Amino acid sequence: MNAFAPISTASAADTTVSVLSLAEWQLTELDYAIGDVDGEEGEAILDDHSALVEKALSMPANSPAERAAQVRILLDHVMPASWLGEDEDLDWEVSMARRLLLKFAGLDPMKDPVSGE
Repeated sequence: MNAFAPISTASAADTTVSVLSLAEWQLTELDYAIGDVDGEEGEAILDDHSALVEKALSMPANSPAERAAQVRILLDHVMPASWLGEDEDLDWEVSMARRLLLKFAGLDPMKDPVSGE
């Protein structure tokens, strides 16, 4: 009996989705922390935030849930606030880019990917 059986594809996908969900939560916490501090402590939080974004976006995204999580991370934690909100409130260029990105991620391009509205 092999004690080191390979991880099934389904288990690996579930793990990736879980890790990306955890990263989304941690990034939100870091976003709040950034507003509460300044100086060297603020720089350290920004460094942690950047490293976590880079790690989350470099993970393989093979399932629709993984791609959707990565798009939410990109839009909510990397792109400027002008990329969020109601579609009709966005600049046309931003709206077209966001719609395409959301479509590729399997999300509804007419809904805000963060609020779901």
